[in-house]
Amino acid sequence: MRFDHVAMVPGDRQGFGTVDDVPVLALPGRPVAALVSFEVFVRPALRAMAGHADLFRPSVRAAVTHPWRSPAGLRQFVPATVAGSPLDGYTVTPLGRDDVALSDVARANALAVVGEDTTVVRAGDTLACLVLGD
Repeated sequence: MRFDHVAMVPGDRQGFGTVDDVPVLALPGRPVAALVSFEVFVRPALRAMAGHADLFRPSVRAAVTHPWRSPAGLRQFVPATVAGSPLDGYTVTPLGRDDVALSDVARANALAVVGEDTTVVRAGDTLACLVLGD
């Protein structure tokens, strides 16, 4: 097994390896970090092992409704709600504040993705959003 810090938030140490030739993926202990890590790393790996061509959740570009700060040097995945349509465009509203609660994730229909070089997300900025659900 190998464990490393991953430059993302929420997130922390992630692990990957094999035990008796069986792949093992280890997630962070905090529930929100575990869920985000599952969506970013484990779900695509499982889909690849199952032979699916589409490994990742669908994504949309959406205009931010409320500003927030993002940590420098870390890719941030923010539980959010996306509203709108392909014709009219999408908006994304972040859920929670500095410390995202599991209840925020339960209400989310997307994860807004903020790049490592962005420290301030402004209203009107456009972000990629991973659409959660079936």
